[in-house]
Amino acid sequence: MTGAELKRARHSLGFTQAKLGARIDLTRVMVGQMERRANPVRERTVLAVWCLLYEAGVAQVGDRTEDMFDNVVFNLRTTTCK
Repeated sequence: MTGAELKRARHSLGFTQAKLGARIDLTRVMVGQMERRANPVRERTVLAVWCLLYEAGVAQVGDRTEDMFDNVVFNLRTTTCK
């Protein structure tokens, strides 16, 4: 997930940076840094945002949402489930 995709996801949810941060245990500053690509969007953040989108009934943010989710799940399984 890129910073731009994170921002689109946040807008799709109708969240401010502060509200998104509060929901996924990040600060507003950290969310802003990820959106501006000053810091990478970590896999745990992608998964948390994807869960929020799912709960909200938002099926897709851009063309790659499902692919991003599949990649995150695969990476989590291969790195943490040994």
